Amino acid sequence: MRYFPAYCRECRRSYLVRVELPLTSSQAESACPRCRAEGLLIPSAYYVESDRAQFEAAEAAIHEADLNRLQVTDLLAQLEQLAGQPEIRPGELAAVLSRFPRLSGLESLLPSGVSELRRFLGMIFTVLTPLSCASSFGSGSGLRPAIVKAGPGLALEENRKIG
Repeated sequence: MRYFPAYCRECRRSYLVRVELPLTSSQAESACPRCRAEGLLIPSAYYVESDRAQFEAAEAAIHEADLNRLQVTDLLAQLEQLAGQPEIRPGELAAVLSRFPRLSGLESLLPSGVSELRRFLGMIFTVLTPLSCASSFGSGSGLRPAIVKAGPGLALEENRKIG
């Protein structure tokens, strides 16, 4: 069985949805298991049953960290640089995560194998990406991200009212 990640704009949480291929329109929208609001599938790799516990633990650690959009975007930029390397070592990912003390819960979840590290990195990207997008912060809020250059990657200015 395959699981695709989904995101709930209401409670701002990611979760896995069991799907069968080919994907149907009824599977593309699913109720959030936490708040029952409508969630949308996140374009990403699919996961299998053995990935569920790790995905849920990573999502919970990221949610508990309560990062703002600036921190999320900064973290995504750093992780993207790491993901571009031919090989990722556990110490490198741990070093990036250690720059964000609120994410200490993720460090304890780091797998030791190289292929498992890449998969885990993909999970982190999947959970963080919707949190960096303006549309994930509720429709009609009038808040839009403003991208600015900051150091080695892109960073997000604080929320700014548009219009």
